[in-house]
Amino acid sequence: MLIKAKQSWIVPAVAILGLIGYHNERKDKDFLLLQTKDAIALFRVEYLLIGFPFILIECLRSRFPEAGAMIVTSLLLPKLKAIKWKSIAFPLPFLYKGGLEYSRIHNRLLPNNLQAISQEYGRCL
Repeated sequence: MLIKAKQSWIVPAVAILGLIGYHNERKDKDFLLLQTKDAIALFRVEYLLIGFPFILIECLRSRFPEAGAMIVTSLLLPKLKAIKWKSIAFPLPFLYKGGLEYSRIHNRLLPNNLQAISQEYGRCL
């Protein structure tokens, strides 16, 4: 067995959170809504296919409520709106001070270092 979990809710929870994360980060929602007649049905089928291995594992372990929760999540998830995460930007002035100078130094030195490494490698051959 690859996954050993004493709690029966861990595998379904990971699968459901994975589907929710995938649904939130999709970049093709608007395109599919414009190009297909029933994009929600397409999303449902896709999420069921993604969750199928987890659903099958739970059914084989006779954990039908967990499998049902994953099926219900796969069917209802396309109807939910995407959750927008907002983060607070903390001002850290010591990170910005001289930051551009350091990146410029690395940009200028990297080609020289690569050239020196290639010359040393060429001498060894």
